[in-house]
Amino acid sequence: MTVTIVIPTYKRVEYLREALKSVVAQTFEDFECLVVNDFPPFSDQVEGVANEFQDARIQVLHNPENSGESRSRNHAISKAKGKIIALLDDDDIWEPEFLEQHVHVHQQHPLVGLVYSGYTRFWDHSLLGKQVRPATSPVSEGMYQAMISGRFVLASSSIVSVKNICFKECGVFDPSLPSFADWDMWVRISEHFPFKHIETPLAQYRHHLGERGSTDIEKRLKGIAVISQKWESREGFSSFRKKLTVRAYFNEIRNEVLRGNRRSGLRLLRDCFRRCRRELFPNRKIIAKAVIIVLLGKNYQTGHRKMYQ
Repeated sequence: MTVTIVIPTYKRVEYLREALKSVVAQTFEDFECLVVNDFPPFSDQVEGVANEFQDARIQVLHNPENSGESRSRNHAISKAKGKIIALLDDDDIWEPEFLEQHVHVHQQHPLVGLVYSGYTRFWDHSLLGKQVRPATSPVSEGMYQAMISGRFVLASSSIVSVKNICFKECGVFDPSLPSFADWDMWVRISEHFPFKHIETPLAQYRHHLGERGSTDIEKRLKGIAVISQKWESREGFSSFRKKLTVRAYFNEIRNEVLRGNRRSGLRLLRDCFRRCRRELFPNRKIIAKAVIIVLLGKNYQTGHRKMYQ
């Protein structure tokens, strides 16, 4: 088996159907797809969606209880037969050539541990629109140092494929992290393996206002606290931690305003000023954007929709 696709899913059956549709449409066909259901009450629904495709390559694994994304991924990785692990979030979509191009790069560069590609960022529901983003070229200073300092960040796990040996040598996803487990994993791999990029956008990264760990402010702040304990002693991490904290607030402030909850956005902005006093000046541009978003309120909602249409 060349590739094992890992898809953790949690209460998002409709999104999962779209993700699997993009999997079976892949031009590269030598793969197995392990869907890990992390919400036991939805076991029948998840099995039903998988069975719709009548594809023996798709298998469903059920967690006996809610275990979180990292444990779900680790469960699948422990059973993976593929030499390459390709990760797909249940609310994202691959272009048909995703696996073909990733596998080709892995085969051409056997020492490379991780391959990442460009992506299309799109808004769901009433926030329709797309931004096409080519993959950022690796930095000259070295991938590890760029990642630990925050000068290089992978936007989504859905743009990544990793040689299975990387997990054997660097460990798997850290389930103690309530967020930033992806970043933690990629940094550990970058210490030992080179990365390679494909500039072409090969994944569609869905941005929505529903339940998502990357926009849960308390979960993000807890994640920052935990990764700080792991990485604070590494040179360059301190400035990245400050940027992460402010960015977490910015994302949730923007989302609250887009949901129509301007007052909630204002409360978050005040909390950001209270908690992030030392981080404000180095990140003054993003703070200024957050202030403008809150001040504009509904006008920002309208402008944002027009921007992405």
